[in-house]
Amino acid sequence: MGEVEPSQMHSSRNYCVHNHFLPTPIFKYPFETTATANLWEQKQKVTDLVITLRGAELEILQTLSDEDISKYSAYIFTVLELRFGDEHLKQVFVTQLKTGTQKVGESLQEFATDVKKMIRLVYSDVPPTIQERLATETFVNGIRVLQPSRYQISSDALICALEVEATYSSSRTCYKFSVAETGKEKTTR
Repeated sequence: MGEVEPSQMHSSRNYCVHNHFLPTPIFKYPFETTATANLWEQKQKVTDLVITLRGAELEILQTLSDEDISKYSAYIFTVLELRFGDEHLKQVFVTQLKTGTQKVGESLQEFATDVKKMIRLVYSDVPPTIQERLATETFVNGIRVLQPSRYQISSDALICALEVEATYSSSRTCYKFSVAETGKEKTTR
C-alpha cells in the first residue's frame, strides 16, 4: 500500500504541522487550541506534538528523556522556545540599542531604518509616540554628530544628519582635490 501519513493516522482529529520557520509561541497557541477543541488528554497531546514537529525541532526531542517528554508540551515548548525562540534576544537588542553606533560605510538612512526596526522589536508593547522618541534618541546618540536635545522626531534628526554628512563629504572632497592640484605629496585627513 505505502506509507501512512501522520494526518491519516489521526483522521478523526485536526492538528497543524509545526513549520520550523514559525516562532514557537505562534505555533503553541493553535496547537493548544486544537488540543482543547478535540478534548485531548495528556498522552494524546504528547503524541500529536511529537508528530507535528519537523527537522531541528524534532531533533530536540532526542535530548529529552522519556520522562521529560511524557510531562507533555509545557516542558517541550519551554525547551523549543529556549532553542528557537527570540524572547531571550530582547536583552541583546536592548544592549545593541544602548551601545550601537553607525557603522563605517553605513548610510544614515540604513542606520535610521535599523534603529527603528530594532526599537519596534524590543519595545513592541510601547505606544508609537514613545517608540519614535526612543528611535530619535538612539539615532542621534548613534551618529554622535548632532545635539540630542534639538530633535523630537527621528526624521528631523535624519535630515540634519544628512546635511552634516553632505557638508563633511563635500569639504573633504574639495580639500583632497585642492591638494591634488598643487601636487603636494601630503596625506589629508
